[in-house]
Amino acid sequence: MAARKAIFDGMDVTYVLNGLELRGTEVWPNMDAHFCMLFARNQRPAADSRFYAVTPVEDRGLNREGRVRIDSKDAWTSDRCMVSAVAPLFKILAKGNALDVELLERLGRQPNSVAIKVPGSLPTLADYADAIGIHHGHGYQVSSQKEDASFLKGRPMMPDPRLANWAVVPTQSLPRFKRSRIHRARAPEIYNAPLVLLRKSPSTLPNTPLAMLAMDGVAYRESYIGFSCAKAKQPVLTATYLWALLNSDLFLYYCLMTSSIFGCERSAMQKSDADQFPTIPLDRVPEQHLRALKSAARAIQRDEADVSSLNAIVNAIYGLSEADLRLIRDRLATALPFSRVERWAMAPPKEPEAQAFCDTLTSLLRPFDLSDTPLETYAYPQSALSPWRFLRIGGRSIETPSVDFLLGTLNMADSMDSSLVEYREGDAIFLGILNQHRYWTHTAARTFALELIKRDDPVLKRRANAS
Repeated sequence: MAARKAIFDGMDVTYVLNGLELRGTEVWPNMDAHFCMLFARNQRPAADSRFYAVTPVEDRGLNREGRVRIDSKDAWTSDRCMVSAVAPLFKILAKGNALDVELLERLGRQPNSVAIKVPGSLPTLADYADAIGIHHGHGYQVSSQKEDASFLKGRPMMPDPRLANWAVVPTQSLPRFKRSRIHRARAPEIYNAPLVLLRKSPSTLPNTPLAMLAMDGVAYRESYIGFSCAKAKQPVLTATYLWALLNSDLFLYYCLMTSSIFGCERSAMQKSDADQFPTIPLDRVPEQHLRALKSAARAIQRDEADVSSLNAIVNAIYGLSEADLRLIRDRLATALPFSRVERWAMAPPKEPEAQAFCDTLTSLLRPFDLSDTPLETYAYPQSALSPWRFLRIGGRSIETPSVDFLLGTLNMADSMDSSLVEYREGDAIFLGILNQHRYWTHTAARTFALELIKRDDPVLKRRANAS
């Protein structure tokens, strides 16, 4: 952060191209590291200096030609004060947009938050854990026999995380730890139950939890991050709460948006990513949600744990709205660093998904529509020969865009390597949108609707006699 601040304080930056998604492509041949290009004047910036930044998304067809695709949501304007204030700003805006910045900022400032270090903000998970007696850290290393490991001998031993696909660790069926000495044993306290184990690399298999709960002490390697709740005031309830947090979509989303490694260089997390998660203290959880956690804790002790219900509990504790949940789901569906996610993000949306995009646009725009006629959104049938799909926003009409419009739109889009183009005719806006899932999500529709509302677009003030 200090280096970034020094750059923006010392140079008048005008443009930033973030190559986060472009390593290993022909955009920069033989470049396997992430890169960034700055366009700046060698002079100190003015107090109100602003710059433009863009993070081109991966587009294999264009990238093979050394070209980049500019998503309509990617180009954003900022200033050096914002760069200093929001540490992961470039990562957030690479994976999302201003909606994500707002949500992540709001996460740390809950109305029922407790101040541990920063008044008015939630404690980080690491600070909260330290405050209530949770011992946490990576597991042991075995590359040498430097340290005594006798305190681990005989404990159930966790397998490779790729083989650990359960929500609650079946400690009775695990092999026992047999080594007497290992390279690094770590603190004995981090192995005591009840224990929450976070896998460093999220599994790409469906329905595989990110975190596991162990009700007996276990030995685990450095590929796990352990949180021992043995010394907490309510050990089982605290472990259940932590287990719910680390398995939530919210936690995975937070790491995706803020981690300097996860979703950038690799598909693994650092402990610091988990440590920084803004955590609502258990004693500030509303009573109705606390009852749900206690019920989950009792189910665990009866061997009836249901990890699928935990996500809803966390969403309720954090007061996430339906729009927040949609945003989180859309980002996890299109931006996680897994090949299946990348394939889905670039695949064409199905007809119900395109219709849902139109319905979202219509529902968001209608409350702001001051026109004489009802606003409608219509998606034209998709051509199997075109990578684009077109839709119309405006009054009720069956008109279709002209051939000249289609050709002109395609030429403009192809020349600019963009993902969205607009064309006005009469009282309507015609849109050409690249026919890939990532451009047809609920959040993409919401982003475009907010842009129309923000600029007070004429389509929201149509006249009944408009031609």
